[in-house]
Amino acid sequence: MGRVSVTCIASSPDAVCRAVYAETAAFYAALSPRLGPAARGYEILYGPPLRAPPILFIGTQPGGTRVSHHRTRGADLGGTWPEGCEYATAPWPMAVHMRAMFGAALLSRCTGTNAVFLRAPDVATYRREVPAALRREAAAFCRARVERMVRAMRPERIVAIGFDSLAAFGPTEPVLASPSGRTLLRAGAVCGRPATATLHLTGAWMTAADRTAMTAGLLASL
Repeated sequence: MGRVSVTCIASSPDAVCRAVYAETAAFYAALSPRLGPAARGYEILYGPPLRAPPILFIGTQPGGTRVSHHRTRGADLGGTWPEGCEYATAPWPMAVHMRAMFGAALLSRCTGTNAVFLRAPDVATYRREVPAALRREAAAFCRARVERMVRAMRPERIVAIGFDSLAAFGPTEPVLASPSGRTLLRAGAVCGRPATATLHLTGAWMTAADRTAMTAGLLASL
């Protein structure tokens, strides 16, 4: 009986994510001297770890230019995730777009992470400043941890923000296009769980009609 209890605790979303925070703190401490000016901190979760949330969102990587160390310390040093899902309340542009698409009520029951935890102003800057070998090292480390969190949380659905965010975990295929032929949604999987990727909500220009069609198609897939 005791063995079963230990196993349940060890595999809980909270326990798995605390381990990921601790491992990432150690990884970043070793990696940051090699990043030089590209060392801007990292961020892992945008909400608490949940069992079977309606949606787990996966972005490409944390944006912004500030050197961020809030919530970047390992669990052994007290670092942790937000108490509630930031997509439901935060003022930054991505969260505002997401509330327009999904509504704050749904988002408050969801959580999110990134394919790469390292912060960068944008993907182009990240690729320019960080050597390819370090990018591959970071991507492999983060992918393994995201997959562990997915297995622990077992979300009902995964929504990737940006096609590259889902492509980091395997092949994808287009499932919705605009009248002009532009791909709006792609489908794939993360750890065998169905996933849908959108055009990047803040980084890709799209018409109001494209955004409406993408939102409708995405909500239908959920």
